[in-house]
Amino acid sequence: MDDRLRLKAAQLGRMRGMTRYYHDRFFSDVRFTAACLRACSVCPGLWEVEEALLLVPVVALLGATMTAFDASYLLFARHYPARLEADLNVAVGEGALLAAQVEDIYLFPLNKRKVVVAALDRGFTWFGFMTLFITAMGVVAFLVGLALGLPVLGNHGSGWVVAYLAGLGILTVAALAVGLCWFVGGEGERRLRSVLETRQGSPAIDRIHIRLVALRASEFDAVVREPVRIATEPTAYTWLRSISSLGCGLRYDCRVR
Repeated sequence: MDDRLRLKAAQLGRMRGMTRYYHDRFFSDVRFTAACLRACSVCPGLWEVEEALLLVPVVALLGATMTAFDASYLLFARHYPARLEADLNVAVGEGALLAAQVEDIYLFPLNKRKVVVAALDRGFTWFGFMTLFITAMGVVAFLVGLALGLPVLGNHGSGWVVAYLAGLGILTVAALAVGLCWFVGGEGERRLRSVLETRQGSPAIDRIHIRLVALRASEFDAVVREPVRIATEPTAYTWLRSISSLGCGLRYDCRVR
C-alpha cells in the first residue's frame, strides 16, 4: 500500500471514530434535554415555582438546536468517510469497503432532501422516524409550556409577556430559517460536496488518466455514444467503464498516476 492509500486509510479510521462520537453526542443531548424538561415541569408542583414553566419552551428550543448541531457534524462525519471509501475501493477493488453504502440504506441517505437526517422519500428509515418523533415531542413540550407559562407571566404585567414572546419568537424564527436552509434546502451537504468533489476530483480520474490520440471527427461521434461514466453520488462507488475502439481505429492509453 503506497503512502497516499495509507494516509486515506488512517483518515477513514479517524472519521469512523467521529461518526460514533457524534451519534453518542446526539442521543446524550436528547437525554439531557428530556431531563431538563422534566425538571422544569415538576418544579411548580414540588416547590410551587410556577415560573419554571416559562423555561420549558426555552429548553425545548435549545434542545432542538443542540441536536441539530450534532446532526450537522454527523453529516460531515458521514460524507468524508464515504468519499474515502470510494477512493480506496477504486484502488483496492470495488466492494472492499461497504460501510458507507450500508449506512446510506439503513440509517439515512446522503445528498437527498431531509428534515435534519430524516429523508422524506423512499430513503425513510427508523433512524429518520426517531428523528421526527423526537422533534414532534419537543414541539409538543414547547407549545404546552408556552400555554401553561403565559398565564403565570401575565400576573407580573403585560410588558413581561410581550418581551418574553418577542425574544422567544425571534430565536425560534431564526433557528427555523437557518435549519430549513441548512438541512431541508441542502446547503450544508452542498458545501461538503463542493470540497470533496471539486477540490479532490473524481476517484476514477485520480487514478487513471486517459489520453486519446489522433481522434477524427467521425470517431468522436462514436465515442460520445459510449462515454466514460463516472458516478456523481459521493456515496456510490465510482467506476470507470471500459472504452472499446468501436472498430474505428481509435488509439488510447491509460496511465496510472
